[in-house]
Amino acid sequence: MLSANLKISQPDNEPSLLLRVAAGDSYAFQALVRIYKDTTYTAALRILQTRERAEDAVQDIFMKVWLNRASLPGIQNFGGWLHTVTHHQLISALRRLAREKTADLPEQLPFPTQERTVEDMLTQKEYAKLLKSAIGQLSTRQHQLYTLVREYGLSREQAAQELGISVDTVKFHLTEAHRKIRAYLMRNGDMALLLLLLIKNF
Repeated sequence: MLSANLKISQPDNEPSLLLRVAAGDSYAFQALVRIYKDTTYTAALRILQTRERAEDAVQDIFMKVWLNRASLPGIQNFGGWLHTVTHHQLISALRRLAREKTADLPEQLPFPTQERTVEDMLTQKEYAKLLKSAIGQLSTRQHQLYTLVREYGLSREQAAQELGISVDTVKFHLTEAHRKIRAYLMRNGDMALLLLLLIKNF
């Protein structure tokens, strides 16, 4: 049974937080994402089975939250609303995966599919281009480590062994890389916001 339980304690200040997000407050949105991201990721990982797919799904889910931010003040139960958005997004991801494997999903899936539109795909390309530009600002060592850990999936220990450096050195450079990427994305405004928030922590 497809399930994504997002029942966590609603913070007392959530209504005001939603109002601030609706007004375009990026710091309020960061706070909202911090509250729900881990639980959403756990649900996505349970259904999609791999870290990469789960991370992509979480990015898509919070992208939808941000793009629909104007409607947030009217939502009485944000956790429940996010639960529904997550279900739809995971079903969409499963169907895309099934098509890639030339296999059909069971007919009794509890939610309808939600296909990606041309707009969605263009937005994803724009984010990818922006992130590539941000990574281009890194030093050679930071770029090497970001690529090994973020793109190739190596652990810090494996990256340290690959480059013949200490784990502490890896941690330092990754922290700096993360800081630089966040700063670059922040400078590039609204289009960068979701990548800023959902980029994987090292």
